[in-house]
Formats: sequence, C-alpha cells, structure tokens
Amino acid sequence: KCAESIRYTANFTILDSEDAKDVMEAAVDTIGIDQKNRRFPKPGLLQELHSLSVNKELPLREVIAAGFADLIPLIDDIEKVENLVGLTKEKFFALPCTVTKSDLVISMPKLKTHRWALVTATLKNLFGAIPGRAYGWPKNFLHVNGIDTSVVDIAAAVKPGFAIVDAIVAMEGHGPLDGTATPTGYLVLGPDLCAVDAVCCRAMHIDPANVPYLRIAEEILGNTQMQNIKLTGKTIESVEHEFKLPATYKRSGSGKIVSSFDDGTSATGAT
Repeated sequence: KCAESIRYTANFTILDSEDAKDVMEAAVDTIGIDQKNRRFPKPGLLQELHSLSVNKELPLREVIAAGFADLIPLIDDIEKVENLVGLTKEKFFALPCTVTKSDLVISMPKLKTHRWALVTATLKNLFGAIPGRAYGWPKNFLHVNGIDTSVVDIAAAVKPGFAIVDAIVAMEGHGPLDGTATPTGYLVLGPDLCAVDAVCCRAMHIDPANVPYLRIAEEILGNTQMQNIKLTGKTIESVEHEFKLPATYKRSGSGKIVSSFDDGTSATGAT
C-alpha cells in the first residue's frame, strides 16, 4: 500500500533469481537471437550483467568493458554524449548511434498524463532515446536524478529538430501505463518542442508555466508563452478537453493542480 510513496505501482512484483533467468531467456527468444551460430551469454550471465549495471549504477557498456571484454562485440554501438546543460548528476548520456548520427530526430509521442511528470508529450518522450540495455530498466537513474531535470538534459543532448504529437486518441487518468483512452482527434506539430508541449498542455486544461520540466525547459530550450507561438489550423478552444489527472495529482478548489508526492514536489495548472 506504500508503493506510490516510492514511485512504484501497487501491483509491482519482486522476482527471485530463477524467475529473473526465465525472463532473460524469454526476452532472448522473443527478440529472435540465434544462439547457435554465435556465442551468446546464457540467461544467468545476462541477469548478472543487468544486476551489476543496476547495483553499481554504471552503464552496461562499462560493466562489460571492466570484466567481460569478450562480450563487447555483442553490444550495439553506443556513443557517449556530453551533458551540456548539466542539471542532473550525469556527465554524459549514452545514446545509440542511430540517434547521434541522424540528420534529423523527430519526437513522436502519444499525448498522455503521467503519474510522476504530470504530462507526457514531446520532451518527456525523449526518455525513450536512452537505451535500456545501457542503463537497465526502468532507467531508475533518471528518476533518482530528478525527472524534470532529466527531461531537459536529455532533450539538450538528443537535439530533436521536430515534433509530432499524436492526440487523435490520448490517455488521461493514471498514465502512462494505467490510464484511460480518450478520443481527442488532433495532432500537434512544430519545430520547437517547448511550444508544442505548451499547446498540448493548454488543450488538456493544464497551464504549461506550472509543469516543472516545461518551466525549466523554457529557460534553456524553447518557448512556452502563447503570445509568442504562431498557431495554424484548429484553435486550442476547438479541441480542448479537461483531462482526468493521475491519482498522484489533484485539482484544488482554486483550480490548481497539486502533487501528492511526499517529497513536496508540486505542479499547478489552470482549468
């Protein structure tokens, strides 16, 4: 019953070592790795590598380089990108070469509420660019370092050039996993991710100025002020819909949105 206080869902499961090996074996089978034609780690070793990465808070690449050098050829190419903004404790981010060497990175999220960040749109979506095989899952180091500052640092490292938000069917309630589908019927596109997210928030009846990571991002990455955003196509008023909030947030009598986290973090929004 206290799971939410440490930012876990109430139905989380603890796996013993045998269960963990079974999960690793199932993952290898699902991916379709041919273990007969090349030497590939057995499930027990995969579990050991993952545990070392998580427990030592080290990227998987560093764990393998330190004690399992013969496995290096089996890891996807990963580059370290300097954390130029430096809001989190991370000096570098490991990013796939497919991201770092792309001519243009486009963030294409589903619009959702989020039980920790309040809103998932183009900026929060960039968490997906951080490889789980390098940092483990569910990338807890990002949460420990602070979701809001991590969102901004990752966006600055990835440098996306365009965004397309799919809000044709969005998610409200206790997102991003346990929310409810809500048909909203629109897309939001643009080259400034902060501006795109601000428009999405207003369409959700949430003031972007009081979403913590958007407030930080505006100072560094882009613009969230509506008077400086040029809209074409539909107006916000024609598509707006008051989204139901995650269980970790509530609307007060004054119309503010307040976080229920015990650490005192909060966000407010207009309705």
